[in-house]
Amino acid sequence: MIERAILLGHDGCHALVLCDGAEIKDFVFIEKTRLYQIYLGRVTAVRGDMNAAFIDIGGTSVFLNLEKNILTNLSEGQRIFVQIIREADGDKAPQVTTDIKLFSRHLLFFPHQDFIKFSHSFSGDQDTFISACPKEPGGVLVRSRCDSTEKMIKSYQHLLAQWKDMKSQKEGLVYKPDMLSLALHDLDENIKISVFKAAHTHDIDTYNKVHHAGFSAVFELDAKSYGLYEVDAFLERLFDPHISTESGAALWFEKTKLGTVIDVDRSHFLQQQQSKSFSSLQVNLSVLPRLFQHIKWRSVGGIILVDFLRMKKAEAQRFQLSLEQHLRKDKALRFLGVSHAGLYEFVRTKTGLSLDQSYSFNDLQDMLKPRDI
Repeated sequence: MIERAILLGHDGCHALVLCDGAEIKDFVFIEKTRLYQIYLGRVTAVRGDMNAAFIDIGGTSVFLNLEKNILTNLSEGQRIFVQIIREADGDKAPQVTTDIKLFSRHLLFFPHQDFIKFSHSFSGDQDTFISACPKEPGGVLVRSRCDSTEKMIKSYQHLLAQWKDMKSQKEGLVYKPDMLSLALHDLDENIKISVFKAAHTHDIDTYNKVHHAGFSAVFELDAKSYGLYEVDAFLERLFDPHISTESGAALWFEKTKLGTVIDVDRSHFLQQQQSKSFSSLQVNLSVLPRLFQHIKWRSVGGIILVDFLRMKKAEAQRFQLSLEQHLRKDKALRFLGVSHAGLYEFVRTKTGLSLDQSYSFNDLQDMLKPRDI
């Protein structure tokens, strides 16, 4: 159970370390990015052969896939709103969409759509919320944390006002979501959140964001308590290709030009379990939680191939059910199937570079550690 979130970092680079007691259970890295920023840009080229258009957003040319474009009949020189959904990668331009959305703790607002939907984990009375929803233009996705129609209406009015302000702008950047605030919005309001005194002394803006995010309890930690949570050891493991699991089985991560290959190693499983026999299913199930955690924590994107131990047909069917449960926790990850060679194939939406492509362990450690240490 997550009972505390510790905010680390400064100068626009932050991380939320989610803990049960002193044990780290989850990790959310928040870096400076243009992801989800909205621009009023100008169409510079429409390429029918590529089914794409290129948009100038103030000196930067971005790529728009017309197959997923909700606007029709684009022409050169036309001004349109676009939102960045993928950062530049090597010689590939940033990718944008015209299906823009604005964020709050309780709602997502889609100006060009017309619907009211609910997140999968929403537990309220949907009919009540539908009746109370303002009859203004725009699509609304009610998040699970929205537990009253009053919160929904207040969030809707706030986002609608933002959209109207955006439409009054002439060009360029019109919407810049704060990534730290978005990450805080995803946390349960009852979680205790802690900020190191050294951090907020140097970054008052960050400290204020925490206090205005609606948490019931905010605590200050002395810099000396940093070592209690073994954050440095945790960060170092994010750069290690070898990952041990509680069962004794291990995972090996290897980056290739094609994508990421992950091998399941059972060599220490038998010794750890103190058993004379084990099944491939047992080993594979034991590594699933750690596998998906590290894929998310390391920001792995693109093609992912996992070499699980070979299973009998009945075992593979049971394994598939557990696999699907884990996939629900990462909306960016999609299972493609099993190859003829027995590799489990996944693809994960790539919004930018992976953690180890962007930073070294020492760089990340310096950015997140409280300055007084």
